[in-house]
Amino acid sequence: EVLLKDKDAEINSEPYKTEEMCINLQCVSPHRSGFYFAGPALEGTICASNKWCQGGDCVAMKKPKPEHVTKGGWSKWNTETCSSGCITKSKGFQKKSRECNNPKPVN
Repeated sequence: EVLLKDKDAEINSEPYKTEEMCINLQCVSPHRSGFYFAGPALEGTICASNKWCQGGDCVAMKKPKPEHVTKGGWSKWNTETCSSGCITKSKGFQKKSRECNNPKPVN
């Protein structure tokens, strides 16, 4: 998307690297001679095939989010055997873990 203050202005169609528009947009207007720079294109402006302006750079568009989103769920707890001297009245530890894979999230 490009927003220009001059309603008659347009992006210069002369040989111009469109990827550069993310840094400096080259415009022409019947109210001015030659071309002028109007600052960077707005975030999200298409600057090349499958690329858009983000943070002053012409970057590849990320894949769209999937239409179907699956919330992830927790697996059952996995309890490992006791470590470090697990005898009566002594100190030790047991490691427990679980994963977010029941079901695995899709988003």
